[in-house]
Amino acid sequence: VRLSFPNPLLNFKTQFTGRAPTGSTSDGISTGHATYDWTNRIDRGFGSWTPFLELGLADSLPDSFIYRRPFASYGELAHFQLGAEYQFFDWLGAAASGFAVEPWGTQTVYSRALTGGGLGGPPSGHGPPFLQNPKVTGGSSLAADNGFSAGIDIAPVRAFDFTVGYSRSTHYNLNSVSFGIAVNMRQLLRHSGL
Repeated sequence: VRLSFPNPLLNFKTQFTGRAPTGSTSDGISTGHATYDWTNRIDRGFGSWTPFLELGLADSLPDSFIYRRPFASYGELAHFQLGAEYQFFDWLGAAASGFAVEPWGTQTVYSRALTGGGLGGPPSGHGPPFLQNPKVTGGSSLAADNGFSAGIDIAPVRAFDFTVGYSRSTHYNLNSVSFGIAVNMRQLLRHSGL
């Protein structure tokens, strides 16, 4: 469910997402629980610049297009993102932001890097917990994260959107690069006359 309240002074968007536990927990696809994420965004355009702030509450770490974590999590948390977008041309834009995840209470992480549905428990070696066991349950620091992201968005025609992104998790010492193509079916169908 998504609501937008555009305003010349300040734009506000709110989005509530729910997920059903339909994927495998041993592969890190699902947490085995129904989860929610309520994210609020405020932004304002100043010419080509659009600074933004996102604040959210969830019971599972949200993945973004630019940053998909190597684990799924279950436990209460707040997430924050502060950044800016810059539109060079109608067809070319860039964005950069910093993010933080602040969990509280018991957290469980399900590794996407290790599979096999182990019984879990506290981490027993060196490195992040999702590289030690397929499932780990522990305190709030287990799912904490922070870092920064940057991306470029290219839309040569209205129906296609190409994105390249980079993200750095300073908490996990992890670098991620992502590529994506979005297709606007409505534009394609309108252009074909259907």
